[in-house]
Order: sequence, then structure tokens, then C-alpha cells
Amino acid sequence: DPVLQQLEDTGDGSVSVNDAFKPLSRYFDRIVYPEQLLTALPRAIAALTDPAACGPVTLSLPQDVQTMAYDYPEEFFTPRTVRFRAVPPVEQELEEAAALLKEAKQPL
Repeated sequence: DPVLQQLEDTGDGSVSVNDAFKPLSRYFDRIVYPEQLLTALPRAIAALTDPAACGPVTLSLPQDVQTMAYDYPEEFFTPRTVRFRAVPPVEQELEEAAALLKEAKQPL
């Protein structure tokens, strides 16, 4: 978006509009070189799938980086299955939630 690109020209070069996402993101990375994706993408996926620290992820990919060529290793594109364990709810919490729903006049 040309308007956002204009806003990113702050003069100091280290701050951009995308920095507004930092406080909202569990994991944030500004990609400056294409090869950074080799480490940033697995870290982002780990943040998305960690049951204890799951949260939003932001990978800032500026337009100039999007045009850069890079010879990624073939194994980077192999399909992967990400597994994680969900923590089972405490029985008492389930009972309390069920009781609240039973007593509610308009539960949903």
C-alpha cells in the first residue's frame, strides 16, 4: 500500500508502521534478508503451536525484500506435520461451566 510505505519513511530507518504489531504479537520479526525466513518461519510456527505460550505472530516482509531472490534449500519446502498436546481441562472447571450454562436464561 503506497500510503503505508510513505508512513514507513521515518528518516531513522529502524522504525516502521509494522512496529505497532510488536506489543500485540507473541512473536515478531522484521525480515530484512530473504534467508532470515529459514529461522523466523520455524520460530513463528513454534509460537503458534506452543500450548503454553500460543499467540499471534507477525512476520514483517517489506516490499523490497519480497523482490529479492534467494536459493532456499529444498528441505525448507518439504511438508511437515506439527503436533502439540492440548492440556485437558480441570474437572471442577468443567462442572462449574456446565452449571453456569444450565442456569443461564440465554446460554448462547
